[in-house]
Amino acid sequence: MMRRSLCLTFLLGFLTIAVVAGAQTPLLFVPIGPCRVADTRAADGAFGGPSLVAGASRDFNIPMNPACSVPNTALAYSLNVTVIPNGNYLGYLTVWPTGETQPTVSNLNSYDGRTKAVAAIVGTGANEAISVYSTDVTDLVLDITGYWVGPSNPAYSTALQFYPLFDSDGNFVSVCNLVNTQNATGALGGPSLQAGVPRDFPVQSGTCNIPPNAAAYSLNVTAVPIGGAPVSYVTVWPSSQAQPGTSVLNAPTGTTVANAAVMSTGGGAGDISVFSADNTNVLIDINGYFALPGDGGLALYTLTPCRVLDTRSSGGAFTGQIDVDVQDAGVPCGLPPFSSFGIESYVLNATVLPSAGLGYFPIWPTGTPLPLPSNLYALDGAVTSNMALAFSLGAFDGNKGKGKVQQGQPSDAGFVSAFASSPTNLIFDLFGFFSNPTLVITTTALPPGTMNTPYPAFNMSAQGGVPPYSWNGAPFPTGLTFSAGGTISGCPTGPTTTPTITVTDSTGTPATQSFTLTINPLTPLAFSTQTLPNGTINQPYSATITASGGLAPYTFSTNDPGDFPPGLSLAANGTISGTPAQGDQGKQYNFNVTVTDSECPATASVSQEFTITIN
Repeated sequence: MMRRSLCLTFLLGFLTIAVVAGAQTPLLFVPIGPCRVADTRAADGAFGGPSLVAGASRDFNIPMNPACSVPNTALAYSLNVTVIPNGNYLGYLTVWPTGETQPTVSNLNSYDGRTKAVAAIVGTGANEAISVYSTDVTDLVLDITGYWVGPSNPAYSTALQFYPLFDSDGNFVSVCNLVNTQNATGALGGPSLQAGVPRDFPVQSGTCNIPPNAAAYSLNVTAVPIGGAPVSYVTVWPSSQAQPGTSVLNAPTGTTVANAAVMSTGGGAGDISVFSADNTNVLIDINGYFALPGDGGLALYTLTPCRVLDTRSSGGAFTGQIDVDVQDAGVPCGLPPFSSFGIESYVLNATVLPSAGLGYFPIWPTGTPLPLPSNLYALDGAVTSNMALAFSLGAFDGNKGKGKVQQGQPSDAGFVSAFASSPTNLIFDLFGFFSNPTLVITTTALPPGTMNTPYPAFNMSAQGGVPPYSWNGAPFPTGLTFSAGGTISGCPTGPTTTPTITVTDSTGTPATQSFTLTINPLTPLAFSTQTLPNGTINQPYSATITASGGLAPYTFSTNDPGDFPPGLSLAANGTISGTPAQGDQGKQYNFNVTVTDSECPATASVSQEFTITIN
């Protein structure tokens, strides 16, 4: 087992969750469709042809397509992006918010020109549009399954949060298989899908313990073509709705293909329908669901995309398990500290670069059991990508009183694991995260101070809610101030207090916590040196007077330098030096020295008489 992290940028296929103006604003999900937004194979138009031109970008203003009823207040989209290079080489294709600088990332690649699809969560840009760039000529299809809105949107109160799965005993479940038509005949098993014949799956009747209030699923859909025959496309949709003219994945070469999908339940029993244009087996796995806001729900936060792992430059190809520190590697992406609630889900794009065929590659929270379902497959050895909403667990209490929770240790917070059944390199790219949107103060304790000593400026911290935050609190020790920005500073001259501190977000929602701010006494200023050595006429002399207590640095001075032995002087650092001049042998010279410290708000001073005898 290895632990790796690195932040680099390369052009290989991966998902982009682009930064939007409210990057630290919690976003909630509104499922729709599925609905086809654009297809460049159609007649020329805003959402039709022509094909994408090599080396150029094109904008798609999704809300302007009336067919999908997406409002112009959406802040991110859940898309399925499909390229149809028609057998021609496609280096990479990138999707990002219009008006932003084109990022050095890509959503997918098709080196052999095959039709490929990848799930994508993309932030909205200028005029709620997204931009698409292709290195080479290709057709493009965009399907949408939902969008995210912010707190100012009227739909926010009925929009959905993201939840992990739990078994019937309340134990965390990283992923669960819903459907496998390779199994014995049954409602969620065989037989395989017949070409052109849709099939309904009552997924909530299975053993994955999906709650009845689930309104959307986080799925991984896998097509296993029969006998290696091509599967032109597979469509998944809520059974309560009519079959849409959309697709989730394509397997034109007959190899096993997986793709993530965020899909509405359609209400009712929450059944899911699947259609395949060709005979195939199908697997459907679930790793979470969306429901109305409640205990343990997570909101989406978008980030500027960045690379958190590339094993080509940090250890090379691997077989078996590696643990990836997404949290620390994601700091350059703007990733904030790990949630104090002990659970987050990272929006990752995993790209494998196998040495040969790769048949099993799961991604799951470090510290929890290795799951059976796989996130992606590359049986043909091709560079392959898929989106993963990968949970990470720390000190997570998710049992809701039902029993012991399988979870990572606190040291596992911010880590996700991956397992390769055969040698492969791996790229993880981070584009966002799901975290608890509840406003909380994350500061756990206030640093102690010392009386009459400047208090190092300390910044309070909080998570959740809708930044920016404002702070207030009282009572603080006399001499300390607490700014609206959450900074404690000043010079304490009063004793310990127990301030109650409140943070308020931009919506007016408060969170309050009490602290103890201990002020320790300052040791009184005093001389450490009590006597000075004698001097000798015409011999160099050096001695240093020292002090303790109070607050360093100290300054030493004398009000009667004329009482010093001739030839000697006192420096500000307390050193007496020089060469005693001719004089009466055995004469004692008495003089006063004052030491002044650096206390605040006013310095302290003490004086003492010293004697030097000149022999």
